[in-house]
Amino acid sequence: MGKPFSLKRQKSCVLFNGRTRVFFLSAKDSLYALGISGDKRLYHAYYGKNLSAGARAALKEPGKKELAYHSPSNRGISLLPEIEIYDGHNVFENTLKIKVSGSGYASDFVYRSHKISGNRLDIALKDRKYPVYVILHYEVYPDNNIIRRSITVNNRGSATLHLENYYSGCLALPAGDYKAGCFHGSWANEMNMIFEPLTAGKKVLESRTGNPGHLHNPSFFITRAKNMSEENGEYYYGQLFCGGNWKLVFEKRFYGAVCVTGGINDFNGPVTLKPGGSFTTPDFITGFSSGGLGQMSRDVHDFHRQHTLPQANIHNYRRILVNSWEAFYFSVDEKKFERLADAAVKTGAELVVIDDGWFGGRYSDRTSLGDWEENRKKFPSGIRALARKVREKGLMFGIWIEPEMVNPESALYKKHPGWCHHYAGRKKTEMRNQLVLNISKSSVRKYLKRVIGRIIKKYDPDYIKWDMNRYMSEVSGGEKAWRGHTEAVYELMSYLRALKPSIILEGCAGGGGRFAPAFMKYTDQMWTSDNNDPFSRLYIQHSASLFYPAQAMCCHAADSPYGITGRASRTQFRIHAAMAGNFGTEADITRWNAADLKLLAENIEIYKGIRDIIFTGDLYRLEPPHDGARVSFMYVSKNKKRAVVYAFMQAKPGPKPGPLKLKGLKAGAVYEIDFGEMKKSARGDELMKRGLDAGVRKTQDSAVITLSEKA
Repeated sequence: MGKPFSLKRQKSCVLFNGRTRVFFLSAKDSLYALGISGDKRLYHAYYGKNLSAGARAALKEPGKKELAYHSPSNRGISLLPEIEIYDGHNVFENTLKIKVSGSGYASDFVYRSHKISGNRLDIALKDRKYPVYVILHYEVYPDNNIIRRSITVNNRGSATLHLENYYSGCLALPAGDYKAGCFHGSWANEMNMIFEPLTAGKKVLESRTGNPGHLHNPSFFITRAKNMSEENGEYYYGQLFCGGNWKLVFEKRFYGAVCVTGGINDFNGPVTLKPGGSFTTPDFITGFSSGGLGQMSRDVHDFHRQHTLPQANIHNYRRILVNSWEAFYFSVDEKKFERLADAAVKTGAELVVIDDGWFGGRYSDRTSLGDWEENRKKFPSGIRALARKVREKGLMFGIWIEPEMVNPESALYKKHPGWCHHYAGRKKTEMRNQLVLNISKSSVRKYLKRVIGRIIKKYDPDYIKWDMNRYMSEVSGGEKAWRGHTEAVYELMSYLRALKPSIILEGCAGGGGRFAPAFMKYTDQMWTSDNNDPFSRLYIQHSASLFYPAQAMCCHAADSPYGITGRASRTQFRIHAAMAGNFGTEADITRWNAADLKLLAENIEIYKGIRDIIFTGDLYRLEPPHDGARVSFMYVSKNKKRAVVYAFMQAKPGPKPGPLKLKGLKAGAVYEIDFGEMKKSARGDELMKRGLDAGVRKTQDSAVITLSEKA
């Protein structure tokens, strides 16, 4: 057998075999191949482990076999499609469906040319009849085993085109028995995982709310394995970069093949392309892991750190923040916030944030959204003076905004009632007593840019939390209204970042409504859920960790009993659960007793010493929350010299849990293990084979244990 393909032998990760007419997209541990058939169609050839040179050379257009279904252009051909373009008789989910105004469909696309540039491949297809071009874009990220793909449609004719389907791509898998892992949820109940067989027919996940979540998340994995495994098995996976309505269609075809088609939801309506116009879809990333879900997550985390999250702040550790929302809700005022800042200083926190309630006549959720002037009754000295006081205490200052929204009971609405999405002559639907501004209108965006600019100039915040607390409805403004809103959000967030590149921008939408890849491009961190109950958070954060790196995932310790669930929890348990990601508090710590404040301060000090591992290291999930009473996971530094282990007893155990078998360490290294109250030493292989006693035995016991390689 030949030697495995090596990236060191080539300058590009993309190669084309002119003899077999197959493209090879090679990553560190995976290979993706697609070919040009004899009749110039694109077909999917292979996706999986890297192949030897001989095996790659053997990849070519397979022979044809008769199927039960025939079509004029598919006379028994069993090729997997690389892209499915509607041809008038195709019965499967179409990646593209292109209507030519006054005529039929652009439906007969064949290979025209290709261009390889570094790790990027662009393949041009052209319709045989109409001057319509489709460009398939691929970019390989070899170290992450990920391919980023998108599609451009160019109208070079004189007729208008109507794109009825305009997905970003199709992941085709050969016939087999597959299971898919997906996520569903609701407000305060995000990221519930489903792992179930893909049976004949279609499974559809989508958003129609104008936001990526809460109902589903645009992330998935597929495997032939019967049971999920962290370290073993082959997994295909993907994520959509759609910040508005999206759709994923999992289709198991009658001959057993599976195709996952994803992109912007056709619920948005068609895209019109005038002569000379073009349209490019959002990105769709796909990857392959032969090392289980664990390797999948580690690859995706590194990809998002290196290529998705804003790079201006990527090397700055996220600040430990204290947020006023659950501490005071709408009753926040200058005196309360100063006391909160004083308490934050005592704990060692680094950032305090005024959440909702600082502007207009905002004493409840019924009024003042849109009136972005400080409430001088609540803040007699003004927000600017308060921010200065906060900084004098050695803290950073942050503020909350919800620019896309307006209350009917506000000066802005009274002045511009037509600025909201609505259907003429119909009652406007309110949610949380608010309406959605039609920010696809240039006049509305111009106003909001003035608001954002004034807040940045006047208060000079170090951090902004951008919220959106309702779904979109009665969306108006023509066929581009849905997409126009999403694009306008991107524009406004980009404008904000340009005004102050160092700003820490947090994305929020009633919790995890915008917890999605598209918003990682514009925000440094995302609010994972409005549910801060530590028991709920262990589940939510576990699922989120499959695709999202820790620094993007905000995790806050709250008060107990917790309002949303009514459940009581120990202070240490709540704090440790929040230390698993981007750490902060959502509690009124001005009312915490001395012992709890001391506990918070001690753990903040610990967190400051480990957050570099959490934000840049490799995650190993040891015991998932749905598998038993104990939950555990660990982060290991890239050089494997340091690690941090988390363990939680979420329920009364049956038999005494055994030792916790660690992962990712150097087998021959000796590690000093710091339990807080005691230290010991052990070899890496001992910790990985025999395990570690984490010391959590009773319900709500928890531990954060650090490991350092001894010199």
